[in-house]
Amino acid sequence: MHHDISSKILIEKCREEILRRLIGIPVASSDLLEEIPTETVNARHTDSAIMITDETGRKRLIILEIQSRWDNDVPLRLLEYRCRYMLKYHIGVSGHVLLLRPSGVASGKYEDEDVMFRFRLIQLSEFDAREIFEEGNLCLMPLIPLMQHGEEFVDRAEASVYQSTLPSKDKADLLTIMAIMAGLVSKNLTTMLIARRRDIMIESAAYEAIKEIEYNLGRSEGELEGRMKGELEGRMKGEIEGALLKSRQDIIELLRLRFETPSHDLLIAVEEINDPDVLNILFRSAAAAVSLDQFIRNMDKVVKR
Repeated sequence: MHHDISSKILIEKCREEILRRLIGIPVASSDLLEEIPTETVNARHTDSAIMITDETGRKRLIILEIQSRWDNDVPLRLLEYRCRYMLKYHIGVSGHVLLLRPSGVASGKYEDEDVMFRFRLIQLSEFDAREIFEEGNLCLMPLIPLMQHGEEFVDRAEASVYQSTLPSKDKADLLTIMAIMAGLVSKNLTTMLIARRRDIMIESAAYEAIKEIEYNLGRSEGELEGRMKGELEGRMKGEIEGALLKSRQDIIELLRLRFETPSHDLLIAVEEINDPDVLNILFRSAAAAVSLDQFIRNMDKVVKR
């Protein structure tokens, strides 16, 4: 959900840079098209349908779907979109998928016994973050964390956007998108970026997603901390109970060896002692007393029954 929001904002602001640099389509101008109405309530719509005009004035329709991870239904969705837009506009339509996370099974074609359909598959992990950063295209900086060597260039990419002359609202959107995208690589990156630039991110339309990410991160960390604390407390409690039990057993065994089997009342009294210091004193008393009666008198003084 977070990536859907950030992807839509990125396409609204930076679609032409994405088409030119990442997909390799020359664009002179472009317009986002409205979704085609459908009679079926379950029909899904593409992330973006873009009408482009190239440098020769020729128009083409580009279907661009951004996926955070590969989905085997993507080819069929693109084929559905392609047919619907061709029927409406009667113009050349090409499909493109920008895959945010690397996949070894993703494919740019669909084939069955009746249909052969090809589309362009672009995996961001195949781009070098160094090259994209050095080109200085601010619109592509939010995607740098997902590229090769991306984590090495996150700080510089973030600084280049923050220190740019872009309007504050555009900076907020790009930095917020970068934080969301970075979460696909490392939660720590997302946390760092949010902490560093929250003051400007609040201006972004995607800031609600940032607040939800913070909440989920905080909750998961809190749950982990609580679980670890509970496990530690439980382990410590078990160790303490075990040590107390052994101390009581040692006292009773020593009394049996030196004197006689303690009475039931004395056994109960020893079992009720939960102070390790008192048990240590009683063990020494059991070793030093000349009789069981003397031990009982010493015990009465220590426990103050």
